[in-house]
Amino acid sequence: LSHPAVQCPSTRVLIATSPHGCARLLQSAGSELCWRRLCARCNLSLHVSGHHSPDLSALMLHLRTNLNVRILHVSAGGNVLAQLVQERMLDEWVVTRSGQLCGAVTASGLPRPCMFPPVAAHPPPPEQAAAPLP
Repeated sequence: LSHPAVQCPSTRVLIATSPHGCARLLQSAGSELCWRRLCARCNLSLHVSGHHSPDLSALMLHLRTNLNVRILHVSAGGNVLAQLVQERMLDEWVVTRSGQLCGAVTASGLPRPCMFPPVAAHPPPPEQAAAPLP
C-alpha cells in the first residue's frame, strides 16, 4: 500500500487478489474504514475473486465490462502467464529474455554464473590500453 503508484491520485489502480489477499490488505490498512479512505484518496479499487489466487477470467471480464479496458499489457511471472495461456486469454505474446542476472549469489546463497565478464571500476593504465588503429 506504500507503493508510489498507489499513492498517486491521478493514477487509477486496481488490485486483483483472492479473498485471503483481501483480508491481508484490510489488515495492513488497519481497518475497513481506513481502507475505504485510502481507496477514495488514491483512486484505488479492489477486485476479489478465486480461492487461492485471483480468477483471471473474472478479472478480464471485470476489466472489459466495468472499466472498458480493450488493450492490456501484462508483465508477470511464470504462474500467471501459464494460467493466461491455459485459459486461452492471450492474443499476442512478447517474450523478453535477459542474459544477465542481478546479484553475485542466488536466493539460496550459491554463486551465480555470469554471462558478462567483470567490468573494471577504473580504465587500464595507458601502457596496457590497446594501441589506436592507424
